[in-house]
Amino acid sequence: MIRTLALVAVALAIGISSNRAPERRWVFVHSQLAASGGVERVVQLMERAAKVGCNGIVLTEETFSGGREPSEAERKRADTLLEAGRRLGIEIIPTVCSPRAILRHDVNLVEAMPVRDAPFTVEKGMAVHDPGPVRMLANGGFDRVLKAAGEQPEDWQVEPGSAHVGTDAEVRHSGKRSLKIAFGETGTHTAATAANVIQEAQVTPHRQYVLTAWTRSGNFRPGSNFQAWIMTIPDKPSGKSVPLAYTQWRQAAGSAWQVQHATFNSLEHRRVEIRLQAWSARGTLWVDTVSLNEVGLLNLVRRPGCPFVVRGEKGTVYEEGRDFEPVVDRRMGRSGAAGAYSAYHEPPEGIRLTADTRIGPTERLRVSYYHCPVVFSGRVAVCMTEPKVYDLVRHEIRRVNELLHPHTFFMSHDEIRIVGWCAACSARQQTAGKLLADNVRRCIEIIREESPSAAIVVWSDMFDPHHNAHDSYFFARGTLAGSWEGLPPDVIIANWNYNQRAASLKWFADRGHRQVIAGHYDRPVSDVALWKSAAKGISGIEGMMYTTWVRKYDDLEAFAKAAWE
Repeated sequence: MIRTLALVAVALAIGISSNRAPERRWVFVHSQLAASGGVERVVQLMERAAKVGCNGIVLTEETFSGGREPSEAERKRADTLLEAGRRLGIEIIPTVCSPRAILRHDVNLVEAMPVRDAPFTVEKGMAVHDPGPVRMLANGGFDRVLKAAGEQPEDWQVEPGSAHVGTDAEVRHSGKRSLKIAFGETGTHTAATAANVIQEAQVTPHRQYVLTAWTRSGNFRPGSNFQAWIMTIPDKPSGKSVPLAYTQWRQAAGSAWQVQHATFNSLEHRRVEIRLQAWSARGTLWVDTVSLNEVGLLNLVRRPGCPFVVRGEKGTVYEEGRDFEPVVDRRMGRSGAAGAYSAYHEPPEGIRLTADTRIGPTERLRVSYYHCPVVFSGRVAVCMTEPKVYDLVRHEIRRVNELLHPHTFFMSHDEIRIVGWCAACSARQQTAGKLLADNVRRCIEIIREESPSAAIVVWSDMFDPHHNAHDSYFFARGTLAGSWEGLPPDVIIANWNYNQRAASLKWFADRGHRQVIAGHYDRPVSDVALWKSAAKGISGIEGMMYTTWVRKYDDLEAFAKAAWE
């Protein structure tokens, strides 16, 4: 018996570094089954993958989490996939617990940050956001220049890097001039030689702000290499400056003027640094009409864990339904489809008063509420405390179980960038790591209650101290350390920590987890050898998954030869 266990341990240790094919040979598949030809495209990919040894596809399909009983069309699509899987020897592994799968049913379950005592003034039966004089950055139009500094703009600190930074009187959106950032078509331009145009601004703590800028491209490329950063200013020289916004602006080459927005919550800060940054680029970019304004009710979240409070000048707390009509941001979480979020849109007009309101006709109000921050291009997170979240998780697991009867569930807990801010989460007085540990533990319990014999897989990053499970991760409140305490050892880890692959693989192996390496990530196939080298001598490495985030399967055959043979 002891000898048998030893042989098993040796077999697990050699894992993918041995000459035998790994146990789990998976392909990550982005699907849209309800679209025309959607099922056929997945089956065709399965047939192609089967020829090179694939035995499982990890399927991302949001429609499986639908709110009603599965329709005949949904059952037919699922049955077609299952039949193809049986014929080809490929397991269908559904992803579950993604934010979109939950938020498409209730957009207000998104995690949210607090706004405190925002000023509103009553005008003609409507309380409107009234922060006072418009907060403009100094010389936001770049009209005033420093002649001695090559006509660089006044009031802005310019760090040109490898670009030429000045002003332009010929190309402008408004006023007399614009900011011009020009990179040469030759030479080396890297992130280390970025061009920065910087100005400090005063803000009020715990308020919403929007930075607006107009940009125009003169064959500026890549179009994503100009962004606005809103950075905190430490009180002490030894303090750390961190972003309050993560934008993802894009410039179309040769485009006309286009408006850009960056929204942020000031949190506890009174000063911020506005940094317009361009890096590793070619061509020319113009920027003009830059402004910073406080905004109200943008991406307003309404749920029990996000109270909405309206106070009068004398401290009276007014009642929704009695003193004012229900307040909703109808565009929040509906950017094209339910569960899709935009960082900026026109916010609600204001708070409409009822006919028999106690609020005075010109009264000044203080309004406290919660809004959802949006990271990069539409990335949000789900609240980890609201009970309805777990009701919807259970509904999704039951529905997926009914349609696919999976032997394995793949939990989509990755890159969770906003944790612990709403009133429901704050009341628990726990770090982001402890909240996440509890969240993933509860999701695992639900899967096991609904499908006791199924295996469970989860992405590695949010439970890896060598990756994202640490301090200062985006808007995770407090440290994410300890998140891994929510994972029992029998949960399989899909490890995608390429940069720290050796340390990460060892970390999870030491905690008793089996692992599947999530390789490729649209990188060179030669990286497979680096993963294999890092996995040598580490127990429990059970396979490798072809993982693409841009739906590119061109390298599947080459990857299979390198990873699975």
